[in-house]
Amino acid sequence: MGNKVIGRKYGKIYGWHRFRKKTKCHWYEVIYDLIPTRHRLHAINLSSSDFCTQCMQLDTIQHRLTQCGQAPAQWKWTQERLAIILRTSTNHILEEWLQRPSFYFWPLKRQHAVLWIIARYVQFRIQRETELTTQDYFNFMQHTRWKLYQDKRRFEVVGNYLSVLDYPYR
Repeated sequence: MGNKVIGRKYGKIYGWHRFRKKTKCHWYEVIYDLIPTRHRLHAINLSSSDFCTQCMQLDTIQHRLTQCGQAPAQWKWTQERLAIILRTSTNHILEEWLQRPSFYFWPLKRQHAVLWIIARYVQFRIQRETELTTQDYFNFMQHTRWKLYQDKRRFEVVGNYLSVLDYPYR
């Protein structure tokens, strides 16, 4: 269901079928603006305010993904890793990719690696139970990559592109 619906709205997301159901679900919710942010809840009178409880900025999905708490440092680190994979500048790694993943890169393993990293970033940032640190993000990325590497077919999917996650954290 999700792949066809997303394909109709934003064009085909190449490699979408390769994601686990849980990751697909989180990214699907972001793409279709289904996350109950305070901004959305305030618009339908289910919240008294549309400001984030952590930083008092307007609480939108984009805010949660790239501006709230440790998100700027985490997004910058993610942009740097994606820039290495794509052999480009971080200026060419757009925030809009988090909500509108309508891009295509060749070879296909590069496409899958970029999607994998972005999907995991979104999955991590959407969690709202506690204040998540940048170290928590690094650990999360290492652990999810380790889980992927347990699959013997991972080389067919992402090749060695995820080795950029080994670079020193800044």
